[in-house]
Amino acid sequence: MGSRTLRFSVLTVAVIGVGVAGRGPLSAAVDGVTSGGTPSKASIAGEYGSLPVSFAPNRGQAGGGADFVAQGAGYGLSLHPTGAVLALTKEMEPQGQLDPSARPATATSVVGIDVLGGNPAAKAVEQDPLPGRVNYLAGSDPSNWQTDVPTFGRVTYGGVYPGIDLSYYGNQENLEYDFIVAPGSDPGQIAIGFQGADGLTLAANGDLVVAVPGGELRQHAPVLYQDAGSSRTPVPGRFVLQGDNRVGFEVGAFDRSRPLVIDPVLGYSTFLGAKNDDSGSSIAVDSQGYAYVAGATSSAAFPTTPGAIDPTYDGNQDGFVTKLTPDGSSLVYSTYLGGGGRDDADSLAVDDAGAVYVRGITTSPNFPTTAGAFDTTFNGPLMFGFDAWVAKLSPEGSSLDYSSFLGGGGFDSGSGIAVDAQGSAYVPGLTGSPDFPITPGAYGKTFHGVGGPFPPIVPPPGDYDAYVTKFTPDGSALAYSTFLGGARLDAAFEVAVDPTGRAAVSGVTLSPDFPTTPGAYDRSLGGSPDGFRQDAFVARFAPDGSALVYSTYLGGSAPDGSLALDVEPNGAVHVGGSTRSPDFPTTPGAYDTTYNGGLDVYVAKLSPNGSTLRFSTFLGGTGDEGSTGLVVDGAGASYLTGDTFSGDFPTTPGAYDTTFNGGGTDVFVSKLSPTGTALAYSSFLGGDRPDFGADIDLGPDSAAFVTGGTRSPDFPTTPGAFDPTINFGYDSFVTKLEVS
Repeated sequence: MGSRTLRFSVLTVAVIGVGVAGRGPLSAAVDGVTSGGTPSKASIAGEYGSLPVSFAPNRGQAGGGADFVAQGAGYGLSLHPTGAVLALTKEMEPQGQLDPSARPATATSVVGIDVLGGNPAAKAVEQDPLPGRVNYLAGSDPSNWQTDVPTFGRVTYGGVYPGIDLSYYGNQENLEYDFIVAPGSDPGQIAIGFQGADGLTLAANGDLVVAVPGGELRQHAPVLYQDAGSSRTPVPGRFVLQGDNRVGFEVGAFDRSRPLVIDPVLGYSTFLGAKNDDSGSSIAVDSQGYAYVAGATSSAAFPTTPGAIDPTYDGNQDGFVTKLTPDGSSLVYSTYLGGGGRDDADSLAVDDAGAVYVRGITTSPNFPTTAGAFDTTFNGPLMFGFDAWVAKLSPEGSSLDYSSFLGGGGFDSGSGIAVDAQGSAYVPGLTGSPDFPITPGAYGKTFHGVGGPFPPIVPPPGDYDAYVTKFTPDGSALAYSTFLGGARLDAAFEVAVDPTGRAAVSGVTLSPDFPTTPGAYDRSLGGSPDGFRQDAFVARFAPDGSALVYSTYLGGSAPDGSLALDVEPNGAVHVGGSTRSPDFPTTPGAYDTTYNGGLDVYVAKLSPNGSTLRFSTFLGGTGDEGSTGLVVDGAGASYLTGDTFSGDFPTTPGAYDTTFNGGGTDVFVSKLSPTGTALAYSSFLGGDRPDFGADIDLGPDSAAFVTGGTRSPDFPTTPGAFDPTINFGYDSFVTKLEVS
């Protein structure tokens, strides 16, 4: 038997803002100074930028005492045998009128992270060489310059304690370091001290809180497990305060013949399904960490709960809505939603009270509706007809607060739902119904086609318009409803609403006369006039739906589309999708400005008025990939999911899974930095058969929650998860990842 190691993933540093959903495992807040001298919270992401992705050997550029250094806008990091020093520098807020040419005043917080009692003679080993080289040109004397200095993705110090190594690595906004404990060595030797800290405390959930001048650093409680074949065995463990700004670890009983991992990357992962095909389409997470999933199932034994709205399969295909406990171990509630035809629940959102808003499509005249809802009568033709539907579930999942059809006499579909602070639901889609319900005063009151009862075939003759509809909070009426389109096919697939009530939608258009607005980023449909022309679009509506704030095409010379969108509080829209255009617009300094081949993912951020691209980047490998879900955190970082055929899809050091699993497609989960210049995190997720990612949301504990479908019996699940075993065909999955 070969040697065994015991691995501790001890610390992850994520430099981001305070009170931001989707933060990394260790977050930081630093106070700024106002003109009155009162501290005010400032976003670390905005003030300090990102922590390093690479380490450079110290060849004199950092003076003595450091073996490796990394630096950038707002930070400096040095490594030595018994720890690291992190210096965070921020600009002070201006006081009064300043000379524009004057350099801004700065303040610096320095935190020493010490391996207490460690070996000062421990030797560093450079690992994971990176393609980047750096130059340090300080002063006017070239003899003092250091040029062509290599960079590395990992540095490991051997023997910091007897039998224990210390390995540092990073992925843009994160610094991580692991203690690697050899067989027969004692993890109780490990103690970490924090110089420059004002104190250490343990939060009720086990997080370590490090008070620093003007703010705090927070490290999530460690997660311990051991691999056992295709499953994982949890091991108890926690931080232990040892006084004098030092902390150690308490580790419970474990099998000393196998490695032990303390790693916060995978929170939980579970299958969700039964003996026929099941697929998760949408996910949302509330402030307590409960995950809500919507999708479609053909399984008569799909897991439902006592007291659910509809515990009985209705035939053909039903929608479902499921709520899981924060640890993923059980169902709070789970229900079918459907009638005698074919039904799907494709999108959901959750309000602050825990009520769930869900939408989908149906061919069922007996789909459940509620008295007083906007439309209780199926509109489509009885043969092959499709209506959209919108419903609100009570917080306990036991009743429908309202449920309504939405459509006209033709084919009506779509996806995406958003809810504002007043409880109004917004839904986009596409319609072949000239009589689709439109409200007086809406922006678009004219249907641009002859309509049709069947799903469109691309490229179609031009009979389908996009629509955007807003329901009143009680579901009894439409606050507004509008067409959006031109002479050919137009479809809206995603919606988000900002705090002012302005809804943003994205989708796909084949219309050269799709409505755009003066000053918008791109007012011309891409592609050649004699070829296939298809662009993504982004449109933002006034709060009452009467006008466009802006509307723009987005694309290149080949087909482009968007299935993913979110909006920042200031109105800046992040949009994601897929493109075959080598000339898809990218921005200087973006993460990837070169088309990778096949179908590439793109991510772009538009200014609040839609006139410019704040950033735009490709993301992909040499095969096909597509993005179907995107969410933005409070610091402006974009998180996205989808699926990829590319074994060379970009991943980051330290991510959960950096190896393509085969079987056709893998899920990907990626985080793009707020400026779009770097990939902060990127991971595969899957098994040895096809897997696809459908949607992503962020929880209160820095985690990304992902849902989709999988055929892989070896899709990764976690000990104690609700369902660790695949059932049949495609199963839904729900996975919680700590995406730092």
